[in-house]
Amino acid sequence: MTDIRDYIELARDMGAFKDIEIDILKETLVAWTERPGDPCSVVELRDGRLLAGFAVFARTQGTDFTWDVRAFCVDSIYRGKGVGQRLAELIEEEILATTDHGIIRVELSKKKEMAVGEGFLLDRDFMLIGHIKGFYELEDDYFIYAKHVTIHEPEIEDRQKSEEKDGASSVHDPAAAPHDPAAASHDPSAAPHDPSAEAHDPSAEAHDPSAEAHDAPPAAKDSPASAHDAAPSLPPGAKAVGGGPAEASQA
Repeated sequence: MTDIRDYIELARDMGAFKDIEIDILKETLVAWTERPGDPCSVVELRDGRLLAGFAVFARTQGTDFTWDVRAFCVDSIYRGKGVGQRLAELIEEEILATTDHGIIRVELSKKKEMAVGEGFLLDRDFMLIGHIKGFYELEDDYFIYAKHVTIHEPEIEDRQKSEEKDGASSVHDPAAAPHDPAAASHDPSAAPHDPSAEAHDPSAEAHDPSAEAHDAPPAAKDSPASAHDAAPSLPPGAKAVGGGPAEASQA
């Protein structure tokens, strides 16, 4: 059986829970240790053995896609160090492991919100859907926040719609102009082939030895220019200097 004393101690140290709320939290955690996930689930973060934060959440009774966060606690020494943000992410991951979308609701007092970090939920895309001033005490208001979570990111949906649109535009349209076989058929009335036009004229290719003798250049020699332009070969292990950007970046 899981020891729940760390959870109770952390919640009490926050100074935001009333005694009756601590008692309810104890009952909730005991039920969780006996039947994990039925109905409650718990996510936690530890720094070694030290409990840095935890959250308790459960599916809202009578709903299919709504979950209530019943406790959200962060040790004061870890406030502002990403513990609360990671707990919120873990809650979303747990929910989206069972469904493709859902609503997360958080009901809390002003004291509890300040204990976690003022504006924490708004900064994580929760919307304030309810606020009652002085509900608990004169300076302790009631708040309820909600957030819709889904595995279908808007960017992915937009890309899928674009691909579907492109695919539809490339589909062959049967109404387009049909192929006209007559256009590609051979026209017998066209000019007939004239064999005489391709007759070979032996006199046109007569070999003129005198022309070749006059035009032939002297035997080629290694000119200074060709010797200068030849790419030098590097000895084994040598490295070329002044390489391009690719060579410089690989050095």
